[in-house]
Amino acid sequence: MEYFVRTNIKHNGARFVRGLVIELTEANAASLLASGVIQTAPVGPEEQKPVQESDGQVDATAGGEPVSSGEPSLDGQAEEAVRTEAEDITPKLADMKRGDLETVAISEGVDGEAVANAANKGAVIDLIEANRAQKDAPAAEPKQEEPQIDPSANL
Repeated sequence: MEYFVRTNIKHNGARFVRGLVIELTEANAASLLASGVIQTAPVGPEEQKPVQESDGQVDATAGGEPVSSGEPSLDGQAEEAVRTEAEDITPKLADMKRGDLETVAISEGVDGEAVANAANKGAVIDLIEANRAQKDAPAAEPKQEEPQIDPSANL
């Protein structure tokens, strides 16, 4: 039976363009008819669309939206805004309770007796910050001695 191609298709390895008349058995045509790819009536001029030449690039879309496999190596890089700077999520010392501050101070090497004798939260914070500043300060480089000259090297 004769059928008319409604959309450009590739069927059984052959390409068929819109408006072309093809011969198919009813068994082969059933699924194509159901999906609307072919029809029994001729495709009218108002229905015909020009066939676009392919430039070799695949533009995979489904329902007007780009098809995404979820694999960046296949889909390309996402065009999302990516933060390039890391956000510091370390709790602020001022927001901590006294017990937490004491734990931080001792874990960072502040003298336990000095922490216990601190008058208030602010004093513990000062101890922690002073300890951190001391650790961050550049250490004085040890003075290097002049190497001994070996008189036999000049022979």
